Amino acid sequence: MNAQEQDEVSSLIEHLDIQNVENHGAGQSQDSAPLDAPKGKERFLQRSQSRKEAKETTRSNSLNDTGETSTYMYRLGQRIAKYGKKQKNSKQIEQQAKDMCELAEEYLKLTETSPEGWYFTKACCLLNAALRRYQKIQQDNEDHNTGSRIANIKERLQVTETEFLKKVPSTPKVSNMSTSESATKLNSLINKVREYETNTINHIHENVMKIDLSITADMSEEAEIQTIEESNVFYNELTDKIKWFHNSVIEDCMKVLGVPQCRYAILGHGSLARKEATAWSDLEFSVLYDPTGKSPEQIEDIKAYFRVLAHYIHIKILNLSETLPYCL
Repeated sequence: MNAQEQDEVSSLIEHLDIQNVENHGAGQSQDSAPLDAPKGKERFLQRSQSRKEAKETTRSNSLNDTGETSTYMYRLGQRIAKYGKKQKNSKQIEQQAKDMCELAEEYLKLTETSPEGWYFTKACCLLNAALRRYQKIQQDNEDHNTGSRIANIKERLQVTETEFLKKVPSTPKVSNMSTSESATKLNSLINKVREYETNTINHIHENVMKIDLSITADMSEEAEIQTIEESNVFYNELTDKIKWFHNSVIEDCMKVLGVPQCRYAILGHGSLARKEATAWSDLEFSVLYDPTGKSPEQIEDIKAYFRVLAHYIHIKILNLSETLPYCL
């Protein structure tokens, strides 16, 4: 218990003692002994400390029982979240990046004894978040010492993908394209989509949504109709381009994992399904598969395949280094 907590408890004990004296003077039995403040305070502090220790033990046991998060990982997470999204100086950014790397390594340790794919995606997300922070330090401060850290993180990202593919059920896989090469390729593809989006929006704003301020602050009826028509074309084409990008990610994954041994469909949800997605939107999707003619064992293999595929798609997207760790 810190000094502030002790002062608060002392104040409370003194208040209780005053209340006891007042009650005693108001007609309580003269045989009733007044509260011994020092002993009462000591008992109160002991009970308070016991409750705090019990709560900490319960939390620690709960963390350990899940098999996912150790007390050390929990504390690393608290340190990472300490600064949140607020403005940070370079020293704080570097410390946060170090903690992210440490937490990523803890998740990678868990993959040694567990087939759970989420451990790989969490490690991948944390490493990419740390990478962006070191890149920012290098850019803002021209700190050449961060170069080795950046290189090390990229190496760990490669190890993460390699180890993930080794864990593929039944048959370990190997990618012919490095993690860095894949990220560069996908970044190039998504940037093309974003370039189309930016240019088209600017065109609509500048050339279609015309307002004659000498007459009114509203668009003319003709301009409104043209804006609606061109916006409709824009969102249809943008949706097709976003689907093209995600198809590229899925195809790259299937080149490594192989194609599923059944008929299937991958469905986009949310803003993509409504044709409202942008080139910066997240992706929500589900997989439908046809189990017709498959044995129970084959169906389990199909399910395992799509779980691996979903994690691999996630890893590919995370390696664009754009996902906030708080989003996982």
